[in-house]
Amino acid sequence: MFFKSRKRYQLEVDVLVIGTGGAGMTAALAAHDAGARVAIIEKSPKVGGTTAVSGGVLWVPNNHHMPEVNIPDSRAEALTYTRRLAEGRSDDRLIEAFLDTAPAVIRYLEEKTGLRFKALARYPDYHPEFEGGKPGGRSLDPGLFDTNTLGAWKDKLRRSPIFGMTAMSVAEATEWGVFSRPTSLPYKLLGERYAKGLVCYGGALTGGLLKALLDRGVEPLLEVSAKELLTDDDGRVIGLRGEKAGQEYSIRAKKGVILASGGFEWNKGLNARFLGGELTHPNSPPTNDGD
Repeated sequence: MFFKSRKRYQLEVDVLVIGTGGAGMTAALAAHDAGARVAIIEKSPKVGGTTAVSGGVLWVPNNHHMPEVNIPDSRAEALTYTRRLAEGRSDDRLIEAFLDTAPAVIRYLEEKTGLRFKALARYPDYHPEFEGGKPGGRSLDPGLFDTNTLGAWKDKLRRSPIFGMTAMSVAEATEWGVFSRPTSLPYKLLGERYAKGLVCYGGALTGGLLKALLDRGVEPLLEVSAKELLTDDDGRVIGLRGEKAGQEYSIRAKKGVILASGGFEWNKGLNARFLGGELTHPNSPPTNDGD
């Protein structure tokens, strides 16, 4: 819902980002590095969104780490494969924009943050048998992250209820046979890593992004929910009416609002309307209710 702008704001910035998942924090970093004054808000008391509880693997065809595992790739192969996956349900322009932009995003993150990715040689595309599919290399592992580098924000990083106590990289999980040989895992090492504050998977990815934001002086505003977009008399979006602790919290955003607020899988009404079936056990944070 949109409504006309009001004059009173709690905060004024150039760019406002809604959501602290991987997409939101990357957008905030890019906007800041382009010279914008940035604010990023998060509805929950924890940073990271769905990304933080995910496997944290980025699927990026033709990425610059693939030669390190001796797996060749090309834009043409990636386009053929992705079109086959989409089965006509996506605009080719969007597919091509993703394929052309994603490798550059990986380079940007490695140049501008502490994140370092590793191509997974034994992590195949979901359908490697399709034309253009690969046996590995396109999936990138964010490795491990030391939460102690976050300082006071250490406990504000969302932890996965599944992976939160097992600090192993995706590459290690594959090598150690986490599913096929679970009893043979190096539990002493994993316990030591946990005690030291190391996290893996989505926690490592979001931890690295949060650290980069904090290094720039951009601290997420937690427990601020988005309610309505503010528009001027010409209908241009110029900010947001939010809510914090039951009180209105309005933010002026002179150059734009970026919506990276996640899904709606905890909202039964939206699930029934858009998903075509009952979703009984969502894996994401319960704040993903589509508001």
